Amino acid sequence: MKKINILFLIFISLKVSSQDWNLININYKYNYSVNKENFISTTIWVDSTRYDGFWMNQIMQKLNPTDSDIYSFPQFLGYNIVISIPYYQFYGINFQFYINSKAELNDKWVFDEQKNIQAKVVGKSAAKKFNILDSIKTIALSNKDTIIISKNFGIIRFDSIYDKNVYNLVGINNIYGDSVPDFFDFFNFSTGNIFEYHGTQWRYDSGPAKFYIEKDSILSKEINDDTIKYNMSTIDYEINEIHLPNCDYNPKCATSRTGYDTWIFVYSKTHPTNQFNNQLYLVTNNSDIQGYHDCNGQYTIVHCLKDSNNIYTKELGLFQPYEFYLKSNSVSYLFISDNKNQNYYCDNYYEFHYKDGLGLVYYDNRGFEWGSTRELAGYVKGKDTVGVITDNNKLKLIADVNNLILDNIEIYPNPTKDLIWIKNIDNQKIMKITISDLNGGILYSGVKTKSISLEKFRPGLYIIEIRLEKTTIWKKITKIPS
Repeated sequence: MKKINILFLIFISLKVSSQDWNLININYKYNYSVNKENFISTTIWVDSTRYDGFWMNQIMQKLNPTDSDIYSFPQFLGYNIVISIPYYQFYGINFQFYINSKAELNDKWVFDEQKNIQAKVVGKSAAKKFNILDSIKTIALSNKDTIIISKNFGIIRFDSIYDKNVYNLVGINNIYGDSVPDFFDFFNFSTGNIFEYHGTQWRYDSGPAKFYIEKDSILSKEINDDTIKYNMSTIDYEINEIHLPNCDYNPKCATSRTGYDTWIFVYSKTHPTNQFNNQLYLVTNNSDIQGYHDCNGQYTIVHCLKDSNNIYTKELGLFQPYEFYLKSNSVSYLFISDNKNQNYYCDNYYEFHYKDGLGLVYYDNRGFEWGSTRELAGYVKGKDTVGVITDNNKLKLIADVNNLILDNIEIYPNPTKDLIWIKNIDNQKIMKITISDLNGGILYSGVKTKSISLEKFRPGLYIIEIRLEKTTIWKKITKIPS
């Protein structure tokens, strides 16, 4: 049996060796991790073909962190690949190198003529890649770097002498190995999942400003071609505040609603969740995300990350001030920050975050005197409970606290961006003040009787407990974004 297995491996190796070595497949999107990162930060594919090779996709980046403009840059394999069998010639902005796809063991060639770097095949073997038996060649460069190529999957390791990074192939998107999550991954919920959102809405010149808590429980799921539909039960708790001109915010009322609702998500190739890291996103009036119509015709960048829980996140919008861009009329690869064009300036603040399996988890959409935020505060999926899930009875308690008339203690401004001031009309001495979140976690405990800073608090709803000599009172306070 052992001899048969050895003969089988030799046969497979010879069969694999007889095939062509195609370093680039026009039907593949190649996913790479960089250095020791555990996520896909680089995805490479053929953007278009030419008579002698390919044009490759490019990414957007700044020349240095202080620049306001961005440029279209090639990735580590360059922007143009010319095929002249047996050589693949890779062209970048400041480099040109060659890989001999048909080189055999101990064969040599010039890898980079300008840098005088030689290449040599130092190893050839049969091994599994993505659970498929493949033929592998190891190429040693004269500068001590290594390149490994696969007959089925092209370049599976590339030590770049140009940016000093090591790129490792971890998947062919949606075919083999690891993939970048897309629309149907991001909006993949199940019956029984619960999501709790906290949000704010406000205007400077008119009321009411609002803070709300929304709990959604998935009752059923339907998928019809490119559309996902969820039916759910919903509990909304909304706190309204009136803003009087030149005055502080004053509590008015709280309302709650229970009922049923529907989420409908429609697939499109241009949806942000279908984009890759550092890819441009064109804002139009028909954009797949709300609020961006004010920046119609401008571009922003999609950032693909992995959070501390190893969940993929795609973020776009104002990662930095003025991260909206206009395409240059004179230079095809240049995109100019929109703050340089006063006639066409997107002065609103937009930021959107999507998480794999959780959908839209955060947005911040505001102008000079108005704004709204929405954030996933907690969720229940299967046996996992993450973040804040407020008990329904506690929501009712918050509503009751909000509607108490507390003439003996005034707290202002409320909502606040930072400081709250405490006005004690009663003759009772304040013994202790505690501020807690909706989960019961204590964020402040002390005896300050005039003002307390909420600068380090996240935007949201909190309960302040004020212990007096003879009684204890509670009140809701709302922190809004700065």
